[in-house]
Amino acid sequence: HIVGDIYWDGKAVERNLSYALECFEKTASYGNDPYACRQAGDMYFRGLGAARDYARAVQYLEKKDEPYADDMLGICYLLGYGCEQNMARGRILLERSGNTKYKNYGLGMMYAEGLGVREDIGKGVEYLKAAGEYEPAKEALKNYKKSLFGVWRRR
Repeated sequence: HIVGDIYWDGKAVERNLSYALECFEKTASYGNDPYACRQAGDMYFRGLGAARDYARAVQYLEKKDEPYADDMLGICYLLGYGCEQNMARGRILLERSGNTKYKNYGLGMMYAEGLGVREDIGKGVEYLKAAGEYEPAKEALKNYKKSLFGVWRRR
């Protein structure tokens, strides 16, 4: 995974994300490097170094034994990206993850759409806004508007 990091950073060599991914995958295949699993899963989730592939992201993110990247795995389970949808598991993973744009997006979708929880569009919109410039969150926000009385509703 050290070679993968070198090609990821691009400081000592020209940045090459596809080779970095290849290095992380090779290390992850040995089964004892949660960092490499996390990096490979992250890259497939975001489509870095290869086409976006949620199924492969889930495969790698499931192998890690630490909470980092639980936000990405939570989105996959919540929305059924690359795995069978499991809203309860998605919620647990999202709630225990750090404060990231992915966590805010996932919780925003969960509350705004009522995925495994009682629908609360206002709460969902606040989470989506907290996701900042994350493009899927910005797109999701277009589906909601405030009524004349200040209540969030679907468009």
